[in-house]
Amino acid sequence: MSTNFFKLLLPLLVSIPLSLSAATPDDADIYLYTKASSTPKKMALEEIDKLTFNSNGIQVWKQKGIETISFADFQVLTFGEIERSSETAIEQIAATNDVRVRYYRSRSQVVVESEKAMDGVSIYDMRGRLIANETSSGTRYILSLTSAPRGIYLVQARRGADVIVNKFVK
Repeated sequence: MSTNFFKLLLPLLVSIPLSLSAATPDDADIYLYTKASSTPKKMALEEIDKLTFNSNGIQVWKQKGIETISFADFQVLTFGEIERSSETAIEQIAATNDVRVRYYRSRSQVVVESEKAMDGVSIYDMRGRLIANETSSGTRYILSLTSAPRGIYLVQARRGADVIVNKFVK
């Protein structure tokens, strides 16, 4: 598919409101990597209301106004600084993402499994709010979502310095 198709489709699909919760560290930042600079632009999360995507690029909504970053200059947007290495992102994902996530609608439970032990699992809604959290070490977690509304959720599995994120629909 062409880049123009995505530029037209993104405003219809994506608007990310950013709200701070008790689970968000005080020093949380967003890093914007552009083609023009080798160092990322660091933006404090508490200063950003939301991110939107339109045909002009990414719009960063702050209390001070709206900043637009064009798609022509954009590379990566992260919620934490990334380490540069010789590995590609595909190789890194293949090496670390052995985490399986299954949602059981009849029991309203999420089962997170991995062959390697994980340090903990958290579930977030699409607004970034912590829905469920398990901090004990293990290879299998069962988390109840009976009180959570229907929607799209992110499962964050932690293993040492690695963080693996998977998505599921309730």
